[in-house]
Parts: sequence; C-alpha cells; structure tokens
Amino acid sequence: MRSAAMDMDSTTTSTCNRRIKLQQVPNSSTEESNYLPFDVVIGILSRLPVKTLFRLKSLCKIWDAMIPTNPDLVSLHLKNYTHNPATKASLVCNYDHEDDRWFSVNPRWVSLCPDAQRPIQLDQSLLQRVICGTGHGLFLLGNRGALHPDYRLWNPATRKTRHLPDPPLAPPYLTHSSDHCGVGIDQVANDIKVVLIRNYVYTDAASLYAFRSPVFLYTLRSNCWRELEESCPYWEGQNLVTCHTYFKGFFYWLVEQNEYVVAFDMGSDVFHRIECPLRGNSIGSLSIYGDSIALFRGPLFGSSVAVWLLSESGGQWCWIKQSNLGPVLERSYVKRCWKNGQFICHQFRPNNKLVLFEIGAQECKVLIPNCWHLNYCYIYKESLVSIT
Repeated sequence: MRSAAMDMDSTTTSTCNRRIKLQQVPNSSTEESNYLPFDVVIGILSRLPVKTLFRLKSLCKIWDAMIPTNPDLVSLHLKNYTHNPATKASLVCNYDHEDDRWFSVNPRWVSLCPDAQRPIQLDQSLLQRVICGTGHGLFLLGNRGALHPDYRLWNPATRKTRHLPDPPLAPPYLTHSSDHCGVGIDQVANDIKVVLIRNYVYTDAASLYAFRSPVFLYTLRSNCWRELEESCPYWEGQNLVTCHTYFKGFFYWLVEQNEYVVAFDMGSDVFHRIECPLRGNSIGSLSIYGDSIALFRGPLFGSSVAVWLLSESGGQWCWIKQSNLGPVLERSYVKRCWKNGQFICHQFRPNNKLVLFEIGAQECKVLIPNCWHLNYCYIYKESLVSIT
C-alpha cells in the first residue's frame, strides 16, 4: 500500500513537471494542447477557497511551491475574493462582555441557525483585541491601552501571524496615553504598512494636557518602524474615533463627534483632513458602499439615513449626496454595508443587538443579541496575502 501511494505521488509530480516543461518549450502545439496553459491554471486556482488551495499543495512539488508564493496567483485570488461581491464573506465583530469576545458570523446562517455566534479560534498568544482590519484579509492585533501593545499582523485564512517589533518608547518627560492604528497596502511599492498615531501627554503637578501625536510607520519589507517627519496635523490630542475603514490605498478614521475624517495615504504617507457634511446632532459611520467610501448620517431617532459618497480629484476631496435610505430601524445606526440592499445595524433598543436589516423588504434578522458594548465590526473576505 505504501509503495503504491509513493508511486502515485511520483506519477503526479512527474505529470506536473511535464506540464510546466510543455509550457516553457512550446515546440509541439499538438501535444501542448492536451494540457492547460499555466495562466489558465492560475485562473482556476484563484477562484478556490484558501483552505482548498492548501489541500492542493500536497499534490505535487510545483503546486506546493506555487500556491502560497506565486505573485500572479496571490494578486488574482485577492481580486476575485475581495472585490467580487458574489464571493463568500463573513462579519467579524467584537464586543465587551466579561472579556473581549470575537465572533465570525455569516448572515446567511441566521435563517438556518438562530444562534449564529461562532467564535474565532485563536491561540493563547493571540488572545488580544483586533484593533483594525483591511480589505485584504488581514487584521492588526494588539493589547489596546497597554504600555507595550504587542502588535501582530494576522491572516486568519492562512493561519499566519507576524509579531511586529516594539514601537519607539515615549521620551521620559512624556506619558504614553493611547494609540490609533491603521493597516493597509502600499499599492505602488506592493508592501504592507501599519500606521501608528501615538498620543502622548505631559504631566505635572497641576495639569494633564495633550502634548503631541507623533506618527510611526511600519513596513513589512523593512520589518521596522520609522517616525514620520511631521506629526499628524489633524490629530488634536485625545480624539475619539467612532469608526475606521480601509479602501483602495487609504485608511480612514471618523473622529471627534463625526465632524471630520482623517485619511492616510499608504502610498505617499500623507494625511488629509476631510470635513463632514451636516455636522451637528446626528450619528454617523463610514463604510464601503459599492465602489466608494460612504458616510451614513442621520438622527438617532430618525426614520431615514443620508448617504454621502466621498470623491477625490486632483487632491481635492468632496462629499456627494447619493440618496436617503429609509425607513430604517428606530434607535439604530448603520455599521457596515452588506450586499443587495442589506445593512449591518447596531440597534440600541430594545435589548441592544446587532442586526442584518434589508430596507426594501423591511426584514430584520438578529445576528448578535445583547451586545451592549460593541466595539468594531468588519466584513471579512479571505486572502493569500503573505505576512511572513
């Protein structure tokens, strides 16, 4: 039996090698037509889930070397999975309840399984808060509020993590207060970046006040932090971040009572301040909506939500009002856009729950009940992006 298995593996490896050789030396068009071209194989593999791809690695040495590292496969798989609305997606969210709990919920399960909470299984070394996520299937983990946050990059699909070096310490006359982070892809350099805005305070016997907010940047290629020449000019001490998101090379934070958005360009390492429309007595959130970043704004007890799309041209930013959505759930606000007119909403009353709401059909499905202290939620699609 063992000999037969070894012969089968040898035959499979030989077949894979023969196919590659035929593509490299296309002298016999008749014989080559019996095998799929290499780019066609890449196209087929790019449509498979990560779990299936890793099972295929054992078929032959060529696939074992190609599947996790081939740049064409990684890029095409990322395009098929993260930019195609038809691909499988999950909602990843956490809330404070006894301790930080993280759940992966696919709203399609809800009609079949009322109790759809499915905890993400993390190693003991990863029992930290997920601080932020990207549209590339990556998350940044860290102990928020700790003196040494112990930051790590995490790809749940490949089950790989990367421990980041410690960011620079505060000068002795300053106290580290808090961090705000963003993670994304520099599309020009094709490199993963983590931007870290550190809030320091100066303490004396009489007062406690904000000092400055230096910015540190980590790149995967260099595996080190460097301080940007200028602090974030739009970060005024203890800013309250209500939500954040990443989209097409920019990381966005909605801050300080929804009055403005801070955007960081992962390519040029430059910050932008974008004033929000209709400031005042309203609640808002940022989310990807179609092929744009959208700001959802409306009164907490209102019956409709205004949708504003962010547009940029020649370095100038503006908001374009798309529509008013309604009627919406009372005492709730939009957290994320799902698909086909469905939205992830946080409903404060009754019972404070996370729901999937379809505006057209006016249908509501409870995703997570009794989430009194919901922190963040992300729409997650798996990827092959390497962090090692």
